[in-house]
Amino acid sequence: MLDNGAVLDCAKGTETLSEKCAFPKLASRFHPQMSAFARKYASGSNYYEDLMQEGLLGLYKAVLFFDSGRGVPFSAFALLCIRRQMITAALRYQRYGSDVLMETEALPEHSLLEDPESALLSKEAFSLTLERLKECLSGYEYEVLSRFLKGDGCARIAEDLGKNVKSVSNALARSRKKLAKGLKAF
Repeated sequence: MLDNGAVLDCAKGTETLSEKCAFPKLASRFHPQMSAFARKYASGSNYYEDLMQEGLLGLYKAVLFFDSGRGVPFSAFALLCIRRQMITAALRYQRYGSDVLMETEALPEHSLLEDPESALLSKEAFSLTLERLKECLSGYEYEVLSRFLKGDGCARIAEDLGKNVKSVSNALARSRKKLAKGLKAF
């Protein structure tokens, strides 16, 4: 069994594992804590699954920005990132309603990798992940998710693709469900 450090190294692209993808393995390890946070912050609302997705975004950010030189264990840093991401989403939901969860912030385009070799390995791991996404999502869902992750909002995506906002919102929701189902199957 691999420790969080080995899985983290693979998720960052600095090491290799025989498994297909390290991030789902890391996500499965943090799933119980994410679930507890989501239940707490959803507080009877019907957006538990949305908060779980926000938790995955928080975990992804933790993988990108973790610095072992600071003396903090990865698990503590990851839980902090997950919790903050979920709290921010819950506050947005309370202030602006359910549609705002579809307009979450984009993931950062850069990581804090220190050398070009690590950056190249990270890009290769990301490319493999994108290929797997293409296999499980329809072309339309993949296009919507790609644009969303680049920072475009649902309204902008709908305008660019000539679709209505509801269609884009539904495609994004289907993508999230398929990704969550894929993580659970892992």
